[in-house]
Amino acid sequence: MTSPNPRSTASIAGHPLHVMLVPIPIVCFIATLITDIAYWQTAKMLWSDLSAWLLAAGVIVSILAAVDRLQQQHH
Repeated sequence: MTSPNPRSTASIAGHPLHVMLVPIPIVCFIATLITDIAYWQTAKMLWSDLSAWLLAAGVIVSILAAVDRLQQQHH
C-alpha cells in the first residue's frame, strides 16, 4: 500500500531537504528589509551591500528549495 505522504528523495536524517531550506529565504528577505531601513536612516553603504547579499542569498536558496520540491513531486 502506498503512503499518502511520499518520502523525500533528498533528505538529511530523514527530513526533506526543502523543508530545511524554506526558512532561510524568509529570514534573508526579512533581514533585507531591516538592512534597507538601516540604509535609509544612515546612508552607509555597508547596509546597502548587506541588503544586496541577503537578497541574492534568499533568491538562490529559494530557487534550490523550489527545485527540490518540484523534483519530489515527480518521483
